[in-house]
Amino acid sequence: MISLNAVHALLARLPLSQGLLPASACALCAWLALGSWDFIQQLPAQTAGDAAPAPTAQPLPALDPNGIASLFGAVPPETQASAYAVPLTLLASLAAPRSEDSRALIRAPGGAAFYSIGDRLPGGASLSAISPDHVVVLQGGRLQTLAFPSHSARLLTPTAEPALPPLAEIQP
Repeated sequence: MISLNAVHALLARLPLSQGLLPASACALCAWLALGSWDFIQQLPAQTAGDAAPAPTAQPLPALDPNGIASLFGAVPPETQASAYAVPLTLLASLAAPRSEDSRALIRAPGGAAFYSIGDRLPGGASLSAISPDHVVVLQGGRLQTLAFPSHSARLLTPTAEPALPPLAEIQP
């Protein structure tokens, strides 16, 4: 194949007349067209019978919200801790970057204690994961979430701050 530099060098050596440049451009275009035609002829011809059949539309499977929630690390509401053999209450969650360093303070009827991941809890459940706002407990082959008690059930509730006096009453 002739390179563009070779064509340019050839044209530089020839005396340029008014018809030489357009003629060489036409010759170059004809040569490229012939090469394209040869290339297209060498491609395998595809007939209508050889074409793959159009795919039929199949219904998409229904989305599983529980699977999607577990994919992003969230626990769906229906897996929240509902019935433990022993009532458990999450008092504190100390989540560390390394999961083996995390601890959770859980209260059972026998008292409160710190637990690590994999420890057995009262009632036969085991601690599966510790997050800053909840822990995941494995009980009876199911993962359940044990969250902090609601704000109304906490022992210490924040009080409203006293209102500041209006700016006009403040004397410098």
